Amino acid sequence: MPQLRTEELEIAFMETGTQHGKAVLLLHGWPDDASTWEAVIERLKDRKFRFVIPYLRGFGPSRFRNDHAPRTANGGILAMDAIALMNGLGIERFSVVGHDWGSHIAECLAIGWPERVERIALLSSTPRMGGLQTPPFKQAQLYWYQWFMATKRGAEAIDKDRAGYARLQWENWAPEGWFDEATFGKVSKSFDNPDWLEVTLHSYRVRWE
Repeated sequence: MPQLRTEELEIAFMETGTQHGKAVLLLHGWPDDASTWEAVIERLKDRKFRFVIPYLRGFGPSRFRNDHAPRTANGGILAMDAIALMNGLGIERFSVVGHDWGSHIAECLAIGWPERVERIALLSSTPRMGGLQTPPFKQAQLYWYQWFMATKRGAEAIDKDRAGYARLQWENWAPEGWFDEATFGKVSKSFDNPDWLEVTLHSYRVRWE
């Protein structure tokens, strides 16, 4: 798998489609990885797009180059990773499709680099720029997993069973039976990244501060 070196990262990514076609950056969410776009790419393979699909920092084969670099993962930082990748590939203009975390990154890209982004599509996310409002109690109950990550004991429990914690989110957020064991098994390997926990915790903790 190709990798692009930035000041902080070795960003692993997949690239497919038409080399000189319109560039489309596909950004995955949590707890997912780049492979979750495969079915989408298959359906669009005849559209002559150039797809760039990175593993976000802390996922799969993407790695930090510096052991002491902060494992931050707020939307702005992740958007800077995306721009660094597109700069390294020599892609000036592109569209962005983001799911979950990827949606927030797409929003940050459109606001921070409007001259670079042609179009965005946001999946499974609402606009977050300006910060999240304190949710009503009913919605806060649905956010239990985010409050759980805010505690030391919660973080320790997640680290002991990353796949189990991620699987519960997959089961809770979609209709029963939407994924098979092979798919989850493949994606869950990306959670073995040594920085996955720290990146995950920062992303969810920082949005409520």
